[in-house]
Amino acid sequence: MIALMTKTDSGWEPDKFLAQPEHGLVRQRLVTTYKDLDGNIWEKTTTRKFFNSEDYVDATSNERIG
Repeated sequence: MIALMTKTDSGWEPDKFLAQPEHGLVRQRLVTTYKDLDGNIWEKTTTRKFFNSEDYVDATSNERIG
């Protein structure tokens, strides 16, 4: 499982695998493909939508593709 934020003593820190807000960045998508123990193939998609230079929302979905 991929963690999007890291909890520390000082609060929540940004992850290091997706971009942080920057001028002109609208959306970023990461697709990861897995094979489970039964041989099924899954795609996990993490999408980050940026609203401004400080705000974004992450969404994840899973789809069986084989």
